[in-house]
Amino acid sequence: MTKCSILLLAAVCAFAMPATTLPASVSLDHVDGLYAPDTLTTGVPIVFHLRWTNTGIGAPLKGFTNGFKLHSTDGALWTPIVGDTAAVGLGDFFDLIVSVNYYGVNGSAADTVALAASVMQEPGMPDGFDAVTFMISTEFDAGQMGKTVCLDSASYFLPVGLWLWAYGTGVGNVVPDWSGPHCYTIFNPDVDGDGVDDAIDNCPGVYNPDQTDTDDDQIGDLCDNCPDDANQDQADGDEDTVGDVCDNCPAVANADQEDTDQDGVGDSCDVCPGHDDNVDTDSDTVPDGCDNCPTVANSDQTDSDDDGFGDACDVCPGHDDNVDTDSDTVPDGCDNCPTVANTDQTDSDGDGFGDACDICPGHDDNIDTDSDTVPDGCDNCPTVANTDQSDSDLDGVGDACDICPGHDDNVDTDGDNHPDGCDNCPTVFNTAQEDLDLDGVGDSCDNCLTTINPNQEDIDADAIGDSCDNCINVSNPDQADSDGDGVGDACCCRTRGDVNHDDASSIDIADLVYLVDYMFAEGAEPSCFTEADINGDGNPTIEIGDLVHLVDYMFNDGPPPPDCP
Repeated sequence: MTKCSILLLAAVCAFAMPATTLPASVSLDHVDGLYAPDTLTTGVPIVFHLRWTNTGIGAPLKGFTNGFKLHSTDGALWTPIVGDTAAVGLGDFFDLIVSVNYYGVNGSAADTVALAASVMQEPGMPDGFDAVTFMISTEFDAGQMGKTVCLDSASYFLPVGLWLWAYGTGVGNVVPDWSGPHCYTIFNPDVDGDGVDDAIDNCPGVYNPDQTDTDDDQIGDLCDNCPDDANQDQADGDEDTVGDVCDNCPAVANADQEDTDQDGVGDSCDVCPGHDDNVDTDSDTVPDGCDNCPTVANSDQTDSDDDGFGDACDVCPGHDDNVDTDSDTVPDGCDNCPTVANTDQTDSDGDGFGDACDICPGHDDNIDTDSDTVPDGCDNCPTVANTDQSDSDLDGVGDACDICPGHDDNVDTDGDNHPDGCDNCPTVFNTAQEDLDLDGVGDSCDNCLTTINPNQEDIDADAIGDSCDNCINVSNPDQADSDGDGVGDACCCRTRGDVNHDDASSIDIADLVYLVDYMFAEGAEPSCFTEADINGDGNPTIEIGDLVHLVDYMFNDGPPPPDCP
């Protein structure tokens, strides 16, 4: 076999020799710039270290051509690749060592780098050689984040040719094994470029070299949706960029977090705008500021009378609790004294009017027959309207209905509904008040019905007034007047002992004869029994004593008969 004097001829010669597959290989030993086993890091040099293994052949390697390409299935870009031999003493094995690069325009096509070597005087790569021999370098910028790049075998000269290892006499050419292809995802470990690896960056997507984390939740302030409140999970149910733990409306999106009333509940979900939603004394989910019963639980807020006070705490159902004229905490609609403060609402007489404003204590103020605003129980004219209640005679009966002005209407001795002061018979029942003689004294008690005698003088107290008494000085209620002379029989006496009552008006024998004849001979009755009552004993019966007194007077100088009454 003729030696090739240059590498190109050696390669061509190698390609011309028949290929035999023997235990020889090129493998990827390791990669500088890995973020993870299958991930390359952006912004740092990427170096693929390739290992040549010549074992099990039993002969030294006299020449080889190995091409490698860097390509992407999704458009990743990289800096131009550079191939470099490792410091393993290839010059001690080979006389010629050549590295060839073919670059794409800007990564849009596969970039290729190749390494070739051949011997002329040197011994070649000894049997049992196993070491990193070649390195391929490149770099990816942050824009390649997430894309894929692969390192694979390629021909030495495009577009034809294979990998070939030339052993010379006894072995020939060998196609070595290749451990590839090797594909990687490109990853930017510091996406925000703040100098802090994303793996430990508390804001991997936001530039924050100082890594400030006020709430110590491992989320940097610049990307923490609650920088002052620990919330490592960054939960944001309403997706308004404000974390739930510090969102004043966690269920309603409100990125501006506006809270006009400063109660910690945002305007977008404020239950009670203008008031503190956190104050809910009765725990009924309605804040006190908008609760129509702040101290009594009533979630439904029913307010039947629409007065702003819920039924559950309405002081005065059916009325407006806000109207409290006297400010005594009892609304006017239920206040028994709406204009006079009386918190205790005491109503002793049970008439619905409190004692503090009861017009007529002890009586029902609701009964006002004459509608003059004065209840009947205290109205001095209950059936006649008289708001001023004037009572000139102070008898408790108002002037408007006073039966007897100037007198006490309450004094009615005879109970005939005519007060004594105006009753023409104050002690005798006489409803009709008839007064035939118009003397101001009623017929029922007038001692002279047909004779004017307003003073009702009755000297003899016989119930017959002096003005009409036929016996003024002698009691004679029957007014007997036997002779019809206008002088009552009871006062016919002119001279006691003038038994015959003649015109002489003196005692003589005719009187004695008249008396004896009457007493013993059934003579005529004396016309004036008082004159016949000679002894004046007042006995209405003429008796023997009267006869004895007359005889003794006439014939024995006895005492004269008493004077007539």
